[in-house]
Amino acid sequence: MRPSDTFIPLSTRALFLSTLVTWAASGCAPPAQPLLAAAPSAQAAPPSDPAPLSDFEPARYRAFSDARPAPIEPALDGRASVACHWLASGWWAGLLRITAQTRAFASAFGGRAAQVTIPEGDAAPGASVSVELPGLRLKAIAAATELALYLKAPRLFQGYLWSRAQTELSWTRASRGRVAYELRLPQRVAPASGTPHGEEACAKLSLDAASNDDELSLALRGGRQFVWQGRWRGAEHVPLSRAPGQPAVAFLDTRAECLSEEPGCNDAEPDEVIVFETRAHFVRIAYVLETAVVVGWVPESALQEPLERFDADALVLSSPPWNEPLEPFGASDPTRLSNRDEKPSCAWNAPLAVEFSGAMRAVGTVASAIPLFLRSRRDGWREVELEHPALSLTKGARLWVPERSLYPCEARQ
Repeated sequence: MRPSDTFIPLSTRALFLSTLVTWAASGCAPPAQPLLAAAPSAQAAPPSDPAPLSDFEPARYRAFSDARPAPIEPALDGRASVACHWLASGWWAGLLRITAQTRAFASAFGGRAAQVTIPEGDAAPGASVSVELPGLRLKAIAAATELALYLKAPRLFQGYLWSRAQTELSWTRASRGRVAYELRLPQRVAPASGTPHGEEACAKLSLDAASNDDELSLALRGGRQFVWQGRWRGAEHVPLSRAPGQPAVAFLDTRAECLSEEPGCNDAEPDEVIVFETRAHFVRIAYVLETAVVVGWVPESALQEPLERFDADALVLSSPPWNEPLEPFGASDPTRLSNRDEKPSCAWNAPLAVEFSGAMRAVGTVASAIPLFLRSRRDGWREVELEHPALSLTKGARLWVPERSLYPCEARQ
């Protein structure tokens, strides 16, 4: 029940009705009532603590300033013409900026209900990103180099590189309904001339990686009944060609990679490779990497002997496990805090602004019950610190909320 509501006990109501009946019987009218209630006295006692919780309003505490905060320009102004718009159906992670010129003020991960919009024209202004984290709604900018797009179906680029489910794309330019992009190549692949690129309709791209590589597995088998499996010898620059003896279109780093600190790691062997056929001291291979599959002809001397024949039906590309981290229950709860002696405050569904690299922009809202630690004041805003498991702030980034939205609260343990 709100403080402005009027509540009359049942006994008082009965007395009031009885009085009306008496007035009516005597032919008298009830006394005139003012149209507006008198303003409360400035010396009136503050309202009591709210009960129940569903009726809670932080303004009833009257603990902080009522001054209106100075207006702050939003990070997203929505004036650019839209080329493409996507929704992320699952887990989302990325870097966020308040302007296209500043560095990322934070990295967000574990986001849900992410929406990304890219404008028509060059990719330099970046994409508009809206994402929900537990207790936070953020609206900011993502640079083209920091935002990953994915093809919904595998595609062969420049005759030697197949995209996989996890192949990331960086968009370079967009027109209404279409996107030009470049592939983010594995470190083991160095193109001889230019990064593979393409152009697709927005509907053929996604913010989510495909769930598997089954379609690509079928394309690589190509109806074959068997293939061979070998292992690289381990050279730094293996030339890859589209046909035996032709100029290289790329160079492959096939050296063994040591991924751990264990003593025996230096004895690691080079990667395995699939062989489709041999011709005139050249072999046609498929080199399966995590984010791409390289196909083409390499010198026969680049592989160890002997080769092992196996059934082509066994050529199934395994996809990396689901990339959302597994956490114990409650680990992602932003209302829980590490131990601090300082007493927190909360903000009532308040606007959230970020100050970073000399710029200040509004970037969303912070929900009630998120513990905030108060710092400096400025123009009706209050600098706050928060501990959020899904948001990692860059050093030097400062968060602000309107001081009038703050209220005392208790952190959950």
